[in-house]
Amino acid sequence: MEFEDEVMHKLGRLEQGMEDLKKLLLDNGTPGFISQTRNRLTALELQDYRRTWIERMITGTVAIVASALTTLGIRWVGHS
Repeated sequence: MEFEDEVMHKLGRLEQGMEDLKKLLLDNGTPGFISQTRNRLTALELQDYRRTWIERMITGTVAIVASALTTLGIRWVGHS
C-alpha cells in the first residue's frame, strides 16, 4: 500500500509539473515563453534586415566612389 501511495504521489507531482510546463510554454492570455521568444526573434529579424540594408547602401556607395576615383585617376594619369 505504501508503494502505491508513493507512486500516486509522484504521478500527481509529475502531472502538476507538466501543467506548469504547459502554462509556461503556451500562451494562455499572458505572454508565454514561446510567444515571447517569437516576438524577440521577429525584432531581431527586423533589426538584421535594417542592418543588412544599411550595409548594402554603404557598400554600394563605397563601390561607386571607388569606381569614380579610379576612372578620374586614370584620366588624370592619361592627361599628364
